[in-house]
Amino acid sequence: MDKELIKLICLVQRSKYRKKILECLKDKKIKRPSHIAKEVNMSLPHTSRYLTQLRKNGLIELLNEEEKYGRLFRITSVGLEILDYI
Repeated sequence: MDKELIKLICLVQRSKYRKKILECLKDKKIKRPSHIAKEVNMSLPHTSRYLTQLRKNGLIELLNEEEKYGRLFRITSVGLEILDYI
């Protein structure tokens, strides 16, 4: 297992919210932040902060970056791999 993968596993394990968001997206469906927030029972601002962290680390991707509203997210193959380890 390489160091980058270990770093990402640690990142997700340090927060139950990061893990909840990844689990919410593991069905590979495309979801909006408001839907994710509702599904994981978190506030929208809190969810947005975690989505940004997960995105910066390559665990999820933003499909319509040019849009300010109605953004769409999905899990990446790396995100799915991390879930297999935790």
